[in-house]
Amino acid sequence: MKCPDCGNLLAEVMFGPDKPAQRCFRCGGFWIDSYTANGLSAQSLSMWRRITVDPMWIKGGEGRCPADGTVLVRYTGDNLPPNVVASRCTRCGKWWFPADNLFTFKPALEAKVNYFRAWGYTGDLAQIGLPILAAVILIGGIAAGVNLSRRRTQNAVPAVGEISRVAVSYVGEGEAVAVFWNSGPAVVNVSYQETGSQLWQQASVGCQEQLCQARLVNLVQGAGYEVQIAGEVYTFVAK
Repeated sequence: MKCPDCGNLLAEVMFGPDKPAQRCFRCGGFWIDSYTANGLSAQSLSMWRRITVDPMWIKGGEGRCPADGTVLVRYTGDNLPPNVVASRCTRCGKWWFPADNLFTFKPALEAKVNYFRAWGYTGDLAQIGLPILAAVILIGGIAAGVNLSRRRTQNAVPAVGEISRVAVSYVGEGEAVAVFWNSGPAVVNVSYQETGSQLWQQASVGCQEQLCQARLVNLVQGAGYEVQIAGEVYTFVAK
């Protein structure tokens, strides 16, 4: 994978046994997911030194996601201090912190967490730190007006769990992401097809606690589709 800023190859670094990230050792940037960034400890971050960057070095990069080539989008939400620069991939949800911006983000996040704790906040840290991909897509899909209609299949199997808050967001290039909340037993796969085709495809489901998502591929932009989740069919248009 290549650095979005300078084009140098990224190297894997570890912030803990289950907290991998990638770093450019030429310009200092970090490629990291929300969970790792939100859960960073000062000790784990102190293992990596800041890198002094000559502005002339920042050339050769294309500003694209190292994993899938999507153009990165500068994030300006309330979860990031105004003095910190970070960009997000809208497809895979990972974050790019150029230069030493991750070092600036860490103490700012700690100060924010301590503030909320002082006022008795006991919620999930993810609501204070960087948003996770599925939540962003869920909110963005609804805000963008992706309308889902629901019907139960004639021969539907009993629902394996309580499925709610279903949304589908078309991310371009023939791909969409379906997200939903599941409070029951795990849903392993969802099925989807172009409306009227009778040729169902399977997409595997990944979950973080109750928030689940599945990537739908090989879609035709502008076409109507059906997604079957636990015996319920939801229709949407890939746009």
